[in-house]
Amino acid sequence: MTDIQQKIGGEGLPAGFLDLAQQIYQHDPQWIPEEPEALLRDFGAENPWFADNQAISLCIKNQARLAGYFSPGHIIEGRPVAYFGTWETDGDADANQRLFQHVENWARAQGAKDLYGPIHFSTYGDYRLRVSAEKNALTYPAEPYNPPSYAKMLKSLGCKVHLKYITQLGYTRQGRLLYPIKRRARDKLVRQGYRFEALTHELWLDSLAEMHKLIDSIFGRNFGYTPLSWESFKNALGPSYIAKYCPITSTIAYGPDGDVAGFVLMVPNYGPLVIQQAGPERVSVSQLNYDRHWPMLEERDFKIMLVKTIGVSQQHRGKRLMDGLMVRAYEHALGRYDRIYGVLISDGNLSARIGKLVRVPVRKYALYKKTI
Repeated sequence: MTDIQQKIGGEGLPAGFLDLAQQIYQHDPQWIPEEPEALLRDFGAENPWFADNQAISLCIKNQARLAGYFSPGHIIEGRPVAYFGTWETDGDADANQRLFQHVENWARAQGAKDLYGPIHFSTYGDYRLRVSAEKNALTYPAEPYNPPSYAKMLKSLGCKVHLKYITQLGYTRQGRLLYPIKRRARDKLVRQGYRFEALTHELWLDSLAEMHKLIDSIFGRNFGYTPLSWESFKNALGPSYIAKYCPITSTIAYGPDGDVAGFVLMVPNYGPLVIQQAGPERVSVSQLNYDRHWPMLEERDFKIMLVKTIGVSQQHRGKRLMDGLMVRAYEHALGRYDRIYGVLISDGNLSARIGKLVRVPVRKYALYKKTI
């Protein structure tokens, strides 16, 4: 119908697309406002992602918006796929049905057999839907955030939960229960020639080319993983990305031969500074900087560390290197952070099982699939 506004990837965004989220969340204090400039860059002609991939963005003004993404040759479980994402809606069932049907038809025309989401471009970007959280849950940057009704809406659109994820809300002191066991594993690795050091901002940037290759090795088997070109990787994970992270607790491990064996990235929970409730003093997520904004959290006595990304090179797996990384991070978190959250963990993996041993509360998320 004519009220569906549409843009092809690289052409920008359709009319009304940028207004909808503000309309939906205008009275929600926990929402982290999206950054229109970033979205316009994502869908603009300068985004190198469009050199090899396609996208479509749709909007029905004041009712719903949706994007579709397709990467030629991207296969999941033996089938070509497309993604849906950047979805927001006021709840109008007809508007949602029409937009999803449009994206499904478009994805089918590209050759896709299945549709997964919500995913913003790729799993390097924002993805998943938040299904449940504790009362008055404080949103952290990059956490999926949406009205509780969205899960039911996706079900009504024929989407089924494909994968589940959790964020574990622990306290630093709870780590003492597992610390002695994990410390022995770390000490054994050190005797074998492994080194564990602070992953500073400067070290990350100096190692960026090596990290580009290493991340493909570490995460290549994760759901929906698509390698980034060197240019896209530099843009996505360069100076502005690493500036947010804690250079004291973030840790890198080197193997006996001096190669990078694994790393863990830790980031303070900047939630109080970036949510809508922060008002005129609110900091944009893209402007977050550890050196500038960690002192502001300390002043508020809000000291929560997020275990954001952890990975071990395939050739160093099976040696409890993840334990070694977390031991060093934990040692440097003591006295600095009061709480430690394991964020967006695939439910059922090793990290999730460890958190369950100390019975920490969780927030739940899901990724959806629809056969088209």
